[in-house]
Amino acid sequence: MHGKNQPDPHNAWTSAIAALGLLDQPAGERVAYLWPDNVRAWSCWQGVQTQWRVGMGGATGLDYAGVRAFLDEQDLQRDERREVFAGIQACERATLDVWAEQRERQERAASGLPVPGRM
Repeated sequence: MHGKNQPDPHNAWTSAIAALGLLDQPAGERVAYLWPDNVRAWSCWQGVQTQWRVGMGGATGLDYAGVRAFLDEQDLQRDERREVFAGIQACERATLDVWAEQRERQERAASGLPVPGRM
């Protein structure tokens, strides 16, 4: 049972954020809260997770043609579509930054170099 201020480790949002590597702790130990204005963008962000372009070094970014096709099906007004797309791009950039930091930490650890703490 979870108290009023205790996150539910089975919460889908917390699990999704952890699966993207955006949490240092396992799902359930931290909770992310969204501003109401960002809920639609976050929902669409979840919907485009199959649209990652992946190269030899890992994911390089989203396939924007696929993102646009997804957004075509979302019944968004023109201004809302722009806002949602900007939100998706912000999530994409943050995810790529976290993944790059994780790769750097893994490479440093594998080479025996000290691994700096996360700020």
